[in-house]
Amino acid sequence: MLGIEKSLWRWIDAGDWKVLRGLAAYRLGYWFLCWLIIYFVSFRLPIQDLSAYSAHSHWPPSGKVKPITYFTNMDGETYLWLAKYGYRPGDIRNAFYPAWPLLLRAAAWVCGGHLEAAAVVLPSILSWMGAALFYLLVRRRWGRSIGIATVILWLAFPGAVFFVTPHSEPLFFLLLMVFWWGLETRRVLPAAVAGFLLPMARPIGALVLWPLGWDVLEEGWRRWRQEPRRTGFGLLKAIWKSKMIGVIGWVLVGWVVYFELMTLWTGNPFAAFEAEKAYLN
Repeated sequence: MLGIEKSLWRWIDAGDWKVLRGLAAYRLGYWFLCWLIIYFVSFRLPIQDLSAYSAHSHWPPSGKVKPITYFTNMDGETYLWLAKYGYRPGDIRNAFYPAWPLLLRAAAWVCGGHLEAAAVVLPSILSWMGAALFYLLVRRRWGRSIGIATVILWLAFPGAVFFVTPHSEPLFFLLLMVFWWGLETRRVLPAAVAGFLLPMARPIGALVLWPLGWDVLEEGWRRWRQEPRRTGFGLLKAIWKSKMIGVIGWVLVGWVVYFELMTLWTGNPFAAFEAEKAYLN
């Protein structure tokens, strides 16, 4: 997986496997509980105000209310719509970034064309992978007890509910962890791939340029401090030789590719910014 395996397996011991299995059990249990609540609500407390339901976007776009309707509330419906129908000029849904809808479409193909099945299963898989990497990264620096406590606090946060729904959070978090792992282990390939995809997953994805730029400057500074003769040109040369400096280019390329895709689909590279004007937040 993107050159991560050797360094990843090196840091996993028997205690880590117990933690990862516990995370998997938690994810499965949380997913089951959510669907149990959805089943109860959809069959015991059905939507009463169908006029309001019809007036707002929902999934499926037509037909009766289904259990998946409750599961895809808020932005979930938008991502499923984009995964099935794509981007269109002037559509308010253009405010949402394409990496997650494209992945949903690909996962639906794997699931035999069942987009809803992909939307139900994929978020929990990605969030477990992200949580596993998160734990391993924290454990590597600060120990197992801190790693476990950190992941528990992260999972206990109310917003963690979006890691089992078809929103972009599971993919974005996993990409962040892969990016962090690449920086931590000085592996260019995982950092470059994650950096390329992050600007296409969420608008704040391009902000990884800040920690990445600091990483490059810090490495260059350390190289320069070890030189016998220190000059301004030598500092620039040391920064240029930083191992991760090429990753900056991949983040920028990902941003450019996003604008090119929006131009192809909507005719306007800034369609997202135009659509975002309709949102109060």
